[in-house]
Amino acid sequence: MSQLERKGPFNSRPVVFWTTVVAVGAFTVGLFQLFGAMAGDDAPPPVPGPTTTVFRTIAVPASSAPTTEPPGSTVSTTESPTPGAEATPPAAGGPALPYTADWSHDLDGWVTIGDSWHQTSGMLVNDGTSGDDQMSISAPFRMDQLTDYAVEADIQLVTYGSRLFTSYRSFGLVVRASETGDGGYNLGHCSASGLLSCTGEAEQESYFAVIKLTGDRNRALSRRDFRPSTQWHHYRAEVRGNAITLVVDGAMVLRTTDNTYLEGGYVGLWSNNTQINIRDIRITALS
Repeated sequence: MSQLERKGPFNSRPVVFWTTVVAVGAFTVGLFQLFGAMAGDDAPPPVPGPTTTVFRTIAVPASSAPTTEPPGSTVSTTESPTPGAEATPPAAGGPALPYTADWSHDLDGWVTIGDSWHQTSGMLVNDGTSGDDQMSISAPFRMDQLTDYAVEADIQLVTYGSRLFTSYRSFGLVVRASETGDGGYNLGHCSASGLLSCTGEAEQESYFAVIKLTGDRNRALSRRDFRPSTQWHHYRAEVRGNAITLVVDGAMVLRTTDNTYLEGGYVGLWSNNTQINIRDIRITALS
């Protein structure tokens, strides 16, 4: 046997080896394809290559939060206005009307003189320790350009104060007041007797609805018998020109004219030796 014939079988082994590897590889690929077809929807999605950009269109319900846009996108943040949400533009230095105080958490910016006013349970309350009928709390603005307006609120008489030092008790709304509270008109209720009466006349215990100048406790511009219960009552004070009107529970109680205070001034409340609760105060312009 020649030298060439002896080496022949050893030279053919690499060919057989690589042939076997290819066959096994093909068989393995076939198995993966078979199992993939059997798996169906459970098979994981193909992973995109590094240069592939995938965008999906997602239906988002109206109440869902907005989705993040792809880089480079421009998102408009302009929202449609809510009907009726815009307040009347305020006059220079004045409030936006109609105005409603929010005493749900604090005094809502209202300015106090003394320490008899407090906020509790969504209400403004007076503890009855005030000793005069000047405005002791005011709204956080001045009615600079508006002279004709209405102020209304629900007011509850809790109890009259002690008669130990005075028999004069009163409370109500203040309009066209000065910043220090010593001017303007008081519209509300007064109970008194003797020399410190609601009218300046010596008389027995009396209960009146009154319109009077702030600080002038012994002279009423207008008065009428009126004794409120301890239930809630709705008080409304109107000033138009030199006409001043008090309305209680929808009925006109008093009306008078006076030329002392004709500018818009400040709006507020007073309580003299009387515990009261206040809620839902509102200020509106009169045309």
